[in-house]
Amino acid sequence: MDTVYAWSAGFIDGEGTISIKRFFRYRKDGSRYIYYQPFISLSQAVVGNHEQGVIRMKELFNGSISNWKEKSPSKRYSTMQWSVVSMDALECIKLIYPHLVVKKKNADLVIRFFEERTKNTGGSGKIKLTQEEQTKRENLFHESRLLNQKGKLHLQRLNEVTPKGDVIV
Repeated sequence: MDTVYAWSAGFIDGEGTISIKRFFRYRKDGSRYIYYQPFISLSQAVVGNHEQGVIRMKELFNGSISNWKEKSPSKRYSTMQWSVVSMDALECIKLIYPHLVVKKKNADLVIRFFEERTKNTGGSGKIKLTQEEQTKRENLFHESRLLNQKGKLHLQRLNEVTPKGDVIV
């Protein structure tokens, strides 16, 4: 079974996301609150037999599958996305953690999230948080965003960062 978890970790490392989502919700009285939810997701194009990996992830870790259909005249393939949230995400991380390479820091954040949540609220996310607890969760959310940030890769030439006469081998 360990090889299945190693495969799963590699799949998530390469194609997935481990993060903390932030939602703004409203109570019946109209007041707004912030809700944080750890999640893991990955997508694959529905071409060839690629969707079988997504289906296997759901079989292993529960969660849900969403299908995104190609809109013509798009040049993109239809995709299938698997996602798992909250406690199921934590259970998934516990099983694949020893095999993670790229997303290990992301997994550490989710583990810290649950440790803080359990320490401060007894495990329930349905109670009102103190300002300190809210700040801790918000900081974890922002750390998670930084780890998952996409965008243009900014490279520097070696001679711009290496002092004259020094050599990096």
